[in-house]
Amino acid sequence: MKDKLYITFPTTSDALGSEKYLKDSGFDIKLVPVPRELSAGCGFSVEASPDLMEKLKSALEDSDFETEDFVVL
Repeated sequence: MKDKLYITFPTTSDALGSEKYLKDSGFDIKLVPVPRELSAGCGFSVEASPDLMEKLKSALEDSDFETEDFVVL
């Protein structure tokens, strides 16, 4: 199974807002339930290729959305 990057969020509004922000910025991401191995405040995570981690971190730092963690599983 190919590794995936999961970005977790403290609130549902952060997760939904981040999904729209990142898609509008051209990133190939999708909103998925948080994997069982992780815990997150809202139950949603953004899934992406691990190769995008640094670019996604940078993009989200420039946004108004709060993240909890960036994890590759």
